[in-house]
Amino acid sequence: MDGFRKGIEFFEKNNGALLGSTLGNQYIDRVETEINKTVESLNNNFSSNGASISTLKGYVAEFWHAGTFNIKASIKGSNHRLVVDKSHDFGSVDVSGKTFISKRV
Repeated sequence: MDGFRKGIEFFEKNNGALLGSTLGNQYIDRVETEINKTVESLNNNFSSNGASISTLKGYVAEFWHAGTFNIKASIKGSNHRLVVDKSHDFGSVDVSGKTFISKRV
């Protein structure tokens, strides 16, 4: 029984560090994913666009604000995200909100 007791004591002593490390890695991964999505959306939508800054500044702002919102939401553990709809229809919204179900431990 002495070996079992030592094993339980070892587990109790180290379990918090293991759990904290796992949750910390998941947190960093979620935030990094949102940062990468923002950079990717900016690069994909504007790297080859020949329009002038005055034309593009409002369009870039949509991606920037949606992306930074999503990063902050991820930091706070929220499932709410903004999506740039890329619609040019009359009366359409530039950015809309979504709620995603995330898998958490």
